[in-house]
Amino acid sequence: MRIFVLLSAILTLIISGSALARDDTDKTYRCTAKDAVDVQDDGTISALVGKAFLKDYDKMVIDLKTGRVTYPLTGVREERVVQQTGVFNNEYVLVPSSIFHRNKAVANAATDFIRMRTATSSQPQTLFMVFSLSYLVTGTCEIVP
Repeated sequence: MRIFVLLSAILTLIISGSALARDDTDKTYRCTAKDAVDVQDDGTISALVGKAFLKDYDKMVIDLKTGRVTYPLTGVREERVVQQTGVFNNEYVLVPSSIFHRNKAVANAATDFIRMRTATSSQPQTLFMVFSLSYLVTGTCEIVP
């Protein structure tokens, strides 16, 4: 039953095609990758191997209104579903919209996402985190004028 409710909520987001709530949703951000780690076959974390992922996410552009993410290094554009988290008004999670056309949508969404925390008066820097099954990339973002 819980899975049905979760899938229903996700499908509602896909159909609506828009980000939820707050002023941050109409902004576009350019992000700078700062750090990365990778999970090795023996279960340890390697910063050395993880650093290879930095270039993939450096200078990525995130449009919170449309969910469009552009990766300048490869020229790839993808559409993501944007949801404001229930924790704070300035936190967002972006999951690839294409994963909902395959089986195991919940598992895929849990292992491939971008999380963003936009700037506030107490935290003046926008932060991002990219999580994909075996690696994690973090960095900062600035509003594109």
